[in-house]
Amino acid sequence: MGRIALRVFRQITAVLLLGALPGFSHAAPRPFEPRAELLGEARIRVRIAEAIPMATLRGFDLRIGTHTQDAASEWEFRCQDDRIRALQVGGTRTLELASPVTIETPAGFLQFRGRPYREELRIHSVGSLCEVINVVRLEKYLKGLVNTEFSSRWNEEAIAAQVIAARTYAMYQMRQAMGSHFDVDATVRDQVYDGSIKEDSRASRSVEKTRGVVLTVGPAQAPVPLKAFYHSTCGGRTELPERVWGAPVAGFRRAVPCPYCAHSPVMSWTLELKGEVIRDSLLKGARAEEKAPTGWPGDWLTALKSGRLTGLRIGKMESGGRVAELLTSWSIPRKGGAPKTVELPVPAARFRDWIGPGRFRSTSFQLGPSGRTLAGGGGRSWQFRGRGNGHGVGMCQYGAKTMGERGHKAMAILKHYYPDAIPRKLW
Repeated sequence: MGRIALRVFRQITAVLLLGALPGFSHAAPRPFEPRAELLGEARIRVRIAEAIPMATLRGFDLRIGTHTQDAASEWEFRCQDDRIRALQVGGTRTLELASPVTIETPAGFLQFRGRPYREELRIHSVGSLCEVINVVRLEKYLKGLVNTEFSSRWNEEAIAAQVIAARTYAMYQMRQAMGSHFDVDATVRDQVYDGSIKEDSRASRSVEKTRGVVLTVGPAQAPVPLKAFYHSTCGGRTELPERVWGAPVAGFRRAVPCPYCAHSPVMSWTLELKGEVIRDSLLKGARAEEKAPTGWPGDWLTALKSGRLTGLRIGKMESGGRVAELLTSWSIPRKGGAPKTVELPVPAARFRDWIGPGRFRSTSFQLGPSGRTLAGGGGRSWQFRGRGNGHGVGMCQYGAKTMGERGHKAMAILKHYYPDAIPRKLW
């Protein structure tokens, strides 16, 4: 067998080996086309907008479904019950289309919300609302990701490590997406992505340098992509998935110390929250999940709707120093009697999500002075003093940045934060 044929055979074998590991995934992975993956042409479906009443797109020589438009044009898409109506802005044309609708252009870029997106946009009708999906080659997606999730100005080894982590996370999600019309969300739910607007030469060079490299776990004869979580600043030690989300994830058996992120600009933070803000956030979060946290009594809805937050204290702590649970106390008024007190325990990770991870930066925190009464009858407020930014699982980005600056190579950085994963080059 010649060298080229042997290399192709090995690459195809590596791709085919990345199948499902029994007992690992919570959903059957969507299989890739071996040839597409071999050539690095696998495409990822990125949801860039959800639940919007109308989507407006611009481009040159647009192909909308089977309809071709000449020259530059702008179109509005409105969705209703698996049907999509496309209206030409400033023109007279109207198209009645079945969902989903694919929009492409030979010019290479489509404009949506003032940002350029490569290759293809798809519009799905979800009830009376639209969702917009960017279907793009994985390596092109990564080039647009660099300056939204981190910075191309950082040390090249740190960027390379983060690109590999991002590629691995994307591949994991692509293999879990059976039954869905998208693989990843373009927000902090998965990986922040703004199309190609922030691409630059350093970002492209880092993606090309690591092309096809993926972190894998599982037995050597049947490896699978790691769900390569990462976050901004761990605060001194990473965390395990089961302590954050309540369930283990393959490839994360050890939390690791991180002496590298001490100089992160978000290493320390302080947040003061009014009782009414906490109440509204918990009420909205619990309703959205349609299931109360474990330990909540049957009258929890009454407590949050008509009660007043009177107490807040730390309940359980994790061994790594993060808060596991907060205990909230509520006073519920009763006609003709003394108020009733109800205690609602809230997992700290869920409390952070409900308040908003952009505000409540991590679950590594202490409570400041006990709730104080605000002037003017504004109720009470509580102060939180924390360390780090993010969920703490996987790679600490500012830690990786420091490691790169200190001379550590990309693979050493990845080995530190993902000690149970093995890197493999698939294409």
